[in-house]
Amino acid sequence: MTKSDKNLKYFVDLFLKFYNLSSIKTWRNSPSNMNTNFTELNHIFVKSSIFLIISEIIEKDYNHKVNYENFLDILIGHSLIRYAFKDINIELLRNIKKKDIIKFVIEEYERNEIELNNKDKTRIKKYYNDSLEKFIWNIASTITNKLDYLNIKGHPLNLKYLEKEIEKNFKIWENNIIKSRYHEKFPDIYFKANSLQEVYKFIYNSTIQQRWNGVDLLKKISIGEHQILVTLLFFKYLEIFESEKIKNEFNNKFIKYNLINLIFHDAPEVITKDINSPIKKNLNGLREILEKKLEKEALEENFFRLLPSNISKTFKQLNLLEPFEDRKIKNIKILGKVGKQMDDLTAFLEAVYNLVLGNKLPYIKQAAYEIFKKYKNLDNQKQLLIMHEIGKKLEIIEEIPFINYINTMQNTLLC
Repeated sequence: MTKSDKNLKYFVDLFLKFYNLSSIKTWRNSPSNMNTNFTELNHIFVKSSIFLIISEIIEKDYNHKVNYENFLDILIGHSLIRYAFKDINIELLRNIKKKDIIKFVIEEYERNEIELNNKDKTRIKKYYNDSLEKFIWNIASTITNKLDYLNIKGHPLNLKYLEKEIEKNFKIWENNIIKSRYHEKFPDIYFKANSLQEVYKFIYNSTIQQRWNGVDLLKKISIGEHQILVTLLFFKYLEIFESEKIKNEFNNKFIKYNLINLIFHDAPEVITKDINSPIKKNLNGLREILEKKLEKEALEENFFRLLPSNISKTFKQLNLLEPFEDRKIKNIKILGKVGKQMDDLTAFLEAVYNLVLGNKLPYIKQAAYEIFKKYKNLDNQKQLLIMHEIGKKLEIIEEIPFINYINTMQNTLLC
């Protein structure tokens, strides 16, 4: 197998594992008929979003630099770990040695015929390091658990047992935060972070609002899950396929701004809902109304306005209404077009995965075809090869024969 083949396989293998985090429940005892999305991928989205807000508070209010490359390692490492444990209750791991957990995770991927590269193995180990970024992540995790607790408190199903489980969990996290050496350095950061509950509710709503509005999917995915999946793919794509091209630009601010750009790229849809692309495309004037008025007002009213002014400035300057445009912020490149490629790949997987599950709705197959046709017309061979590899992995080539022609292409195109 050539290096190009290995890179392609590795990228798609991790893509599918990250996507499957949307099928793993965070709270194992939560009933399936709740209007709530307690999945690992949703949790990772909420934690990451809150992390970016708390980090901005630390940088602006305390004039202390946050290492976003370290956070990216934590984010990817955490995602790899959570998939490896699948249905194991995370509480059972508190008394197991870290070295044994790390060993298990790496070997679990090997059992799934995935040889993690050295960088990802290091990320798994690094996740357990004591750092400022891990301290911020722990605060974000505690707040996320509190949001879960508030969401089910007083639920019609009377989920007292689940309330107690979640409450016990976030109190353990709170205790760990207070014991941290960073708590002494930033004694009121937890209080400041907790004061932004209205912002977090807006973020949390992304985990309940579903993608593909109005389409009866067998496997649903939330706007939040989609956003974090695009973000994870973006950085893995750059690392695997574009590392040489961007190595001189891949710095702390590059990571920070591109993280914010992608984690919040569909934020307005929490308010305007996920209007299907064909409607946006074919209803004359709708896209302009959405982008220039409704989405702008939704972001301002439900997100920017709720943040402290010195914090919201950072988010505003990124122009989240145009997340897929290449642009520069303070001479830092925002790779919007690469982000759009990952957004399309994620939509493609969402469609073909439902085909695998037996959903024969013509709209779903058409959606996959339109994405494929777009990159065929652009002659983007790398993107086409990734889609073909997804089809092979899911054993669905017969269902989407339009990507079969890629078999005639040379895999060396991925050099």
